Amino acid sequence: GTQLRETIQRLYDYGAKEVHMRPACPPLIYSCKYLNFSRSRSELDLAAQQAINELKGQYKDIPLGKYADSESDVHQTMVSIIANKLNLTSLKYQTIKDMINAVDLPKEKVCTYCWDSEG
Repeated sequence: GTQLRETIQRLYDYGAKEVHMRPACPPLIYSCKYLNFSRSRSELDLAAQQAINELKGQYKDIPLGKYADSESDVHQTMVSIIANKLNLTSLKYQTIKDMINAVDLPKEKVCTYCWDSEG
């Protein structure tokens, strides 16, 4: 998040009028329990978790899995918060379904725990 924010700011500093971002995977909702690649110092280092924590007062009874559902209102609100924090003109994440289609493997063969807690 910190490096990305600096890179985005640099783009604006060099004259960009807009910055749009399209990550190749969904937002990381869950810290990886199998490997270390999605763990920083804490789960709160994940941009999605930071946004979810901001929304807890507004959506306190919403299960965490609802944030992983790209069709849900809370997912869209979470993505908006991330985009605003990063100063992006727009942000649209890849869906799990489209990501799985892109790798051309059955979902059962791909660990998606960090995105939907199914691993």
